[in-house]
Amino acid sequence: MVSWLMQVMANDTAAFPMMKMAGGVMLSGGSYQCYNDNQGDPAVTPIGSCAACTEGGPSHCQGDPKCNSCDATVKPYCQQCCPKNYTEQHYADHPEAYATHPPVFLAQTSTIDNHADLCACKNYYETLQAHNVKSVLELVPEADESCFCVGNPKNPASAGSPFASRCADPDWGQNCGLMGGKDCCISHTFGFASMIEPAVNFVLEVTAN
Repeated sequence: MVSWLMQVMANDTAAFPMMKMAGGVMLSGGSYQCYNDNQGDPAVTPIGSCAACTEGGPSHCQGDPKCNSCDATVKPYCQQCCPKNYTEQHYADHPEAYATHPPVFLAQTSTIDNHADLCACKNYYETLQAHNVKSVLELVPEADESCFCVGNPKNPASAGSPFASRCADPDWGQNCGLMGGKDCCISHTFGFASMIEPAVNFVLEVTAN
């Protein structure tokens, strides 16, 4: 959604008159061109580094090297692929326009994301960095991934969480399925303690003017 708004606002300046996007925040997000599939519903042709993807793929995916675009030697499932070296079509067509691309804050899990391409944020971030666009990437510390949704009591950023003590329960994280489960965090980033301060600083900075 964030990427699509950037595409619309850059490509059709009359769509949002007298408005300018100060910045964007993406959690487990990337280009609006992620997850295109010729066999999907609707059928959408994959682009760029995802063009040679393996058609199809499960909606939620883990434990299979084709579940993300992180390894350039593996053809990922089309439904799990976010393109590298790409943010929005407007900037692909007009790379000189990256000077006006809004700043972006991105955050995601480190080792597994069963609801998104694990490298969705990384691919988007690296493209912005290559074009000197202000961008910040925060990954869930690997040590926090099993309980980032409640807070890891060993992480000072989680101080004050009324739920962090759950992380020490002997059953925590022991009976997790693909969609989470009792005493589990879903393997997908909705937010985590270590991103709060960087995200707040990012928003304050990009909205200061």
